[in-house]
Amino acid sequence: MLVATGLVLAGCATVPVEQPVKAGDRTGVRFTCRLSNGDIAVTTEKSVAENTSLRKSVVFLPRGEADTLAITAADPPSTELVAFEDRVTEKIAAAVVGMTPGKPHTVQIRGDRKDNAKLGAESTIKVARVIHRPKEMTLGADTLTEMTGKPPAAGDVFSLGKEQLPATVVSVKDGTVSVRFTPEPGMRIDTPFGTGKVRETPEDFEIAVDGPVGSLVRSGPLVGRILDVGETDVTIDYGLPFGGEELTCDVVVEPLNDAAIQGAARAE
Repeated sequence: MLVATGLVLAGCATVPVEQPVKAGDRTGVRFTCRLSNGDIAVTTEKSVAENTSLRKSVVFLPRGEADTLAITAADPPSTELVAFEDRVTEKIAAAVVGMTPGKPHTVQIRGDRKDNAKLGAESTIKVARVIHRPKEMTLGADTLTEMTGKPPAAGDVFSLGKEQLPATVVSVKDGTVSVRFTPEPGMRIDTPFGTGKVRETPEDFEIAVDGPVGSLVRSGPLVGRILDVGETDVTIDYGLPFGGEELTCDVVVEPLNDAAIQGAARAE
């Protein structure tokens, strides 16, 4: 079970303006964390998330609307299995103790295998190296409208599925949409289990994951690292919540007001 963290706890003191944060204080925080290669792994800043000139890691996912998260400083980390962004927030909550609101700070954070202990023997898994996807499929018009933000029409081009394969609407009839996938053979695709190359067969499209070994992957809420790429399987280690990476985070602590608390809660 995944548990969202990073929300304020009732009964904690709000950190005074310009006073260093103490353990147990409620405070707001903004941060952007990068991998060792400089790629952004997580940010609370909407402007950073939307800036296409800033390189994002394969593990990056945009957060909610609020730039400021409400946290409790040094709040004990969850013993449950939590999403990558929530584990980062927990580490930031530990790191803000002693920080002065309004002043930028840079900290390094790492994950530990005990953080993902709930995975047990499933921390390392094998998945099929080849992913099969159909050449055509049908889905409800309402479903596609929700996904693309507009009613479908014949000829529309968009990306679909976990691998975001390019697709074209063939027809729309009686609330049902016929879609044809149109990836170019040989094109590279990011999958939840690493990058792969598309090839076409008479029956379907295949995406053959080829690593490389050591690269990070994002599978739903979890970050992992590819250990091995075999003939038929890919072995991935999810035991380290940051994939073994040390994240460098630019952090700013901010005093909280009621509006900030409510906005941060909605973002979670």
